[in-house]
Amino acid sequence: GDIGRNKGILMNEFPLLALGLSRLPGDVWWYSQVHRPNDAERETFQSHEPSHKFKERVDRFRHWLMSREDKVFVVFGHSTFFKELTGGHKSMKNCEVFSYHL
Repeated sequence: GDIGRNKGILMNEFPLLALGLSRLPGDVWWYSQVHRPNDAERETFQSHEPSHKFKERVDRFRHWLMSREDKVFVVFGHSTFFKELTGGHKSMKNCEVFSYHL
């Protein structure tokens, strides 16, 4: 599975991003059920994010971007997330740079 690493680990690994990461709420940001946890560090992948939860998460992110006064963002993520964010218009390749206007 590919669910990411928690905020604390990322802050240690990428100290230049630590301040920005420290402002994010919580440490576990991915989908995980109590009785079927997901943990990348322990290589435990026991539950999958339901489609409706995924779409809700992308929609929350889209609304957050649109609510910001900033007009330019640099966002890192996975192709599936960006495909949903852009309305299914783009499947990105690994490490691809893509410009998109909301």
